[in-house]
Amino acid sequence: MKRIHLVLLLLAVVAAATAWWFSSRTPVLSEQQWLDRIDTALRADQLDEATEQGAHALDQFPNSSQLRWLVSRAYYQRKELDKALDTLLPVVDHPGPEQARILFAAGELEINLGHSDDAERHLRQHIELDPQQGLAWQRLAYLLTIQGRGQEAVPWRLKSLQTGDFTITDLLFMGNPEAIAVISQLDQFRNNNPQHPTVLFSKALVHIRENQLAAARELLEKAVAQNPQLAVAQAWLGIILLELSDQQPFNAWYRDLPAGVKTTAGLWVVRGLWSQQQPKAAARCF
Repeated sequence: MKRIHLVLLLLAVVAAATAWWFSSRTPVLSEQQWLDRIDTALRADQLDEATEQGAHALDQFPNSSQLRWLVSRAYYQRKELDKALDTLLPVVDHPGPEQARILFAAGELEINLGHSDDAERHLRQHIELDPQQGLAWQRLAYLLTIQGRGQEAVPWRLKSLQTGDFTITDLLFMGNPEAIAVISQLDQFRNNNPQHPTVLFSKALVHIRENQLAAARELLEKAVAQNPQLAVAQAWLGIILLELSDQQPFNAWYRDLPAGVKTTAGLWVVRGLWSQQQPKAAARCF
């Protein structure tokens, strides 16, 4: 036998042995059998075993929403939030009985990881699927509040109030929607997304409370440049511009406002303040 033939034969034997070894280590099970194995490991608090079994299961059933939900729970219990979220994201838009709770779990993980836009999107998707899920209303209200968007949170807090399932936080922020939330997640959002429009808006509110209007204006202008639809930031910017002796910046700002923003409650307040200073000009806004 030629040497080349011998080498090829040896390579074939090694490949076959390797395949056999892997197949013997990773059994081929049904989806339900994997679910049972992982669930048993979780119940026994064997988190390493649960995630290891989960990795094998997802190799075999990568599109299983049930498996991804269970494996994500294992990572969550290990406090590996990034992996818990990464496990859910491939099936977050898959329709089916698991989608609502996967959307909610993804939103909750994203809140904790400081991914504000993704968290808001997934919570709103969850509410579309399950409109009566009160906990989702509360978490969305919480998310909007820590972003400094207290006015947008009011309708969700009101829904909780109407159903009788509300917290003391709901009552406090219903009484003062513009209160600045002193919550650890606010610092996390700032650190993760320092130039995000809602983070800039939150910082601007602090400057407004301290009467540092020039600094607040700069932050608000940056915020609405990125997101012109951020109505509450637009309203505060309008109020600050009204304080200027030169009305040209206000006029230019109002002219460029998106049509949808002009009908929001905050802009009605701005127009009311403007009418006290410039009654003829204000009349042309309506």
